Amino acid sequence: MAIDILLPELLWKIFMMNADMDGDYYDATSDFRALLITKRSSHVCQMWREVILNSSHLWGRIVDLDRLLTLRSDNWMELVMRRTGKSDLWIRSRTHHKPDGFDVFLAKYWDRIRSLNVWVQASDQHVKFWPTLKRPAPRLEVFNFYCSSLEFTAVKEPVFYTNIFSNHAPLLRDFYGWGISCNPHPGWTFQIRSISLKSTCFTVRRLLDLLSQTLQLESLTLWCAGSEDASVEHDISTHPISLPNLQNIDITDNVRMAAGLLCHLAVPMTCRIHLWMDLQAGLEEDAASLEMLLSGLLAYTSTKELTFQLKDRELLIRDSKHIPELQIRGQSTEVHAFYQFIVPCALRSLHLPKITELDLSVDANISSTSCPILHQSLLSFSGVKVLKATFPRLEEVLALRENTPPAIPSLRELSIVGMTCYSTNLTSIISDFIAWRKEIGFPIEHLDLSLSTFRNVNAKCLETMAGLKVSWRREENSCIWTYICGSGDPEKLCR
Repeated sequence: MAIDILLPELLWKIFMMNADMDGDYYDATSDFRALLITKRSSHVCQMWREVILNSSHLWGRIVDLDRLLTLRSDNWMELVMRRTGKSDLWIRSRTHHKPDGFDVFLAKYWDRIRSLNVWVQASDQHVKFWPTLKRPAPRLEVFNFYCSSLEFTAVKEPVFYTNIFSNHAPLLRDFYGWGISCNPHPGWTFQIRSISLKSTCFTVRRLLDLLSQTLQLESLTLWCAGSEDASVEHDISTHPISLPNLQNIDITDNVRMAAGLLCHLAVPMTCRIHLWMDLQAGLEEDAASLEMLLSGLLAYTSTKELTFQLKDRELLIRDSKHIPELQIRGQSTEVHAFYQFIVPCALRSLHLPKITELDLSVDANISSTSCPILHQSLLSFSGVKVLKATFPRLEEVLALRENTPPAIPSLRELSIVGMTCYSTNLTSIISDFIAWRKEIGFPIEHLDLSLSTFRNVNAKCLETMAGLKVSWRREENSCIWTYICGSGDPEKLCR
């Protein structure tokens, strides 16, 4: 048979891929589960059966309690556990499947568990297995613990542990806690590479205490991890916590908590940072926290390219080179107040003079009264030479010309993105803007329309802008047409 010619190394790799429970369907009765696939594989041929049945490590990776605890009899589970021998165990379970059986199982095999992935009902917070989590975990490497309600929403009162693992889990690499809080201790934090906390009640001080013990940390994810009423403690030590291996920071929380945490971290410039932050009631206090945050960790000291997007009550700042990304939303905030406090604060905090390329997007819902605030803020971008503009309120922004020097004084290339028509009114506004810039000594050299699609540019009035380069496309992904204004063939601008 062709299957007999598979190399042993390849065959083993296939078995190990099939024994990965991370790909299991949520439905415990599904046939597409690692345990059942491995069982069926053992019936393919005699050789496969011998390899699979004699591999205790393979069976140790597929202790699928979601499936085993749904069966009427424990015979199949007992057989699987005999086949695991003394190997490490990978456990996956939801405690609403025979919770008493899970308690007994966890206590019996705790010392052998290498990976624990468990869902707990919020109503089951005080079941018998809690004491087991306070026992030493000598082999534990991965701890994924979800504590949720029946609707899988976050618990309102997270469980708090003072001595989880008896402060002894020396091999622990990944810690995922949803609805569980605990006092950090070097006995289980020293080797951690990844931390993910959701719906916990950590204060900024306790989070910093945790991070100060995880110097090998590579990934940090926080989602509503701070106490709702916790403000930034002002007596925290100013000595920065160095995390030289950190590659990813992902925080969804309020501005004050994020600022209080990140301003005390020293991370590599290559670290990917994504922040999604909600504004609270006091915009002025939020603005102060935002300024502290941006002027610290997210100062963009070396970036040359920046994306700056403004929607209704949402601000996105993305560093195109080093990939920090900051999203701020104020859903309960009045739009003009958002622009009055948050937008100028964000721009004032960044090291903007070094930025040479700016991607600016403004939502159509922005009120006209907010445009002057935005225009005034753009004066900070003194070094930008290339502006990629995507905003339906383009006319109102370009029409503001009180300032000399103008906003973005170094601007040489204006790229307009995503427009589907080239109206006479817009043509006039763009040409007036370009003429004004030339008149005051800050000329635009290139008008790039290639990121929009116009069947008829109809911009012959630009012919008077001698030396201006115009680029455009007639259809999406088609070739780019170019014309140097003043060349004597203005009909090209209509084709």
